[in-house]
Amino acid sequence: MYLVDVGPQYEGERIRKSDFYVEFGGPDVSHKGELVTVKGLDEVEHDKIIVTGPDIKDLPEGSSNSIFIKMDVAGEVLEKDLEAVLERRIHQY
Repeated sequence: MYLVDVGPQYEGERIRKSDFYVEFGGPDVSHKGELVTVKGLDEVEHDKIIVTGPDIKDLPEGSSNSIFIKMDVAGEVLEKDLEAVLERRIHQY
């Protein structure tokens, strides 16, 4: 398990490559992306996460790796127009 501290106190800070264990979707990686799809409330399973590929601990230290994040989201007030907004927000985390 890796402990990660997340909060507004870190907003705007950068993590240097020398502090990484592995990197996902960096400038040297050609395959990376994200896709957010708004679905109906009955089409999304709450808290379901699927990870495909090797575990982080099995990747070579210092390596740069491909990543694709696919999120199906649902909410009473969510509209298709918000998909691109949510995709851009992924980069903040």
